Amino acid sequence: MVLAVQVLGRDVLALLRRAAAAGVRVGVSELRRGETEDGQE
Repeated sequence: MVLAVQVLGRDVLALLRRAAAAGVRVGVSELRRGETEDGQE
């Protein structure tokens, strides 16, 4: 049971890190889009 929890915990942490990285990328791209749109208008 303990080993299973440790393995699942590692997988969850890896997924959270991937999700956080993806969220940051999306946020940065959205910010850049907003800046370029404002500049063009």
